[in-house]
Amino acid sequence: MPNNYGHTGPESDQMRATDAPASVSTSIPDMGRRSQENQLTEQTEMAASCVTVAAIRAACRNAGLTADNAMDIIERHENTALDHTALMAEIGRRFAERDTPAQTVSRVSVTRDEAVTRRSAMTDAILCRMAPASNTITDAARDYRGMSLMRLAEETLLRENVRVRGMSPVELAERALHSSSDFPNILSNVLNKRLRQAYEESQPSYRLWARRAPNAPDFKPIDVVQMSAMPDLLRTNEAGEFKYGTASDGKISYSVLTYGRILGVTRQTLVNDDLRALDRLTTGYAAAAARLENRTVYAQLAGSGTYGGGDLFTTQNGNLAESGTTINATTLGAGRAALRKQKGLQKEELNIAPRYLIVPTDLEQLSYQFTSTQFVPAKATDVNEFRAGGRTALEPIVEAVLDGHSDKAWYLAADSAQVDTIEYAYLDGAEGVQLSSRIGFNVDGVEFKASLDFAAAAIDHRGFWKNPGA
Repeated sequence: MPNNYGHTGPESDQMRATDAPASVSTSIPDMGRRSQENQLTEQTEMAASCVTVAAIRAACRNAGLTADNAMDIIERHENTALDHTALMAEIGRRFAERDTPAQTVSRVSVTRDEAVTRRSAMTDAILCRMAPASNTITDAARDYRGMSLMRLAEETLLRENVRVRGMSPVELAERALHSSSDFPNILSNVLNKRLRQAYEESQPSYRLWARRAPNAPDFKPIDVVQMSAMPDLLRTNEAGEFKYGTASDGKISYSVLTYGRILGVTRQTLVNDDLRALDRLTTGYAAAAARLENRTVYAQLAGSGTYGGGDLFTTQNGNLAESGTTINATTLGAGRAALRKQKGLQKEELNIAPRYLIVPTDLEQLSYQFTSTQFVPAKATDVNEFRAGGRTALEPIVEAVLDGHSDKAWYLAADSAQVDTIEYAYLDGAEGVQLSSRIGFNVDGVEFKASLDFAAAAIDHRGFWKNPGA
């Protein structure tokens, strides 16, 4: 009987057997084609989303990164795909790494600048209270204007996170002076600035006529060479021959010496807010330094100093009057003539003119009578060219230090720009009086050391003339 498919028996079984494989063989190739098509589509989409090497370089350049950063990204993704989103993430990470150190330095710098600004403002505020005539209040210092030393000490401790509640004034002063706070530095800055102000305000008379030499690099002897004038020019012979010439020289040596004192600022000074005591202390030492310089220079002039192993003023040098006389037109003329007649190391004429009349205090009035236009001569014979405006006008310099050597002797000095006279020098990097500090060992507070590295020496006798006076 025919079955449902129109076939009977084995034929129908054979047909079913052959139909089944035919159906399977047609379905497998269809699935393979679809898988290949999907893979190709995914690869195409991935390739479309990936960035090129040129795009990586351009993106890094636009972000401000270096060529090394771009090459690092390229090498890291040599075997892996990199799309635009991943590239931006890579660039962002490197951008953050690059800026992190700069931000840290900036924060440290800002903190340091704030501390320096605060220290400077407190220094200015104290200076304005201590010496208002010599200092003006700054905008930054206005926050601390009127604050006592103890309040400023408390402020610096609070900035250092020190607990000050319950401290007595004495305890507060001790903690501020003996801690790592800024207060000892502020106090040192105040005294240093006030000391320099007072030192510069002092005007010792030696600076008017003595020559300042270059700073000494160390404490070794300073050798000053005395050069003669250049030799005279000689007429050439018929062959046009020029002859060599040499300049004679001499040498003066001197060394910088150190002078100093230690002064102390105690906790009692802080507790009492005794700014007047601090001001007297600093101005007193500034005046002492100026006096020391003055005495050192005038010691060379008055004869207690050494000059090439001998005396500065001798009749052999032609710069000492044979007999002492008082100041008048005649004796001034004699001194001027003696300077004019001075010879150099090669016996060349120097034609030196006097510039200064240096006298002790007892001769002050007399020196003005012959140098100032305020005095009208009683006689025509008293008119002279040593007055201001004259052809050899003299500038009078009155110095009390000379009284300790002689209250009658007087001197004529040339301009140090024309001829060497007496020069003075400081140690390099320590010009003028200096101040250093440390925590007190001998005093209950802070010790300050005032020091001065200074020297002076007579370089040439030809620029001076001395009259022993009468």
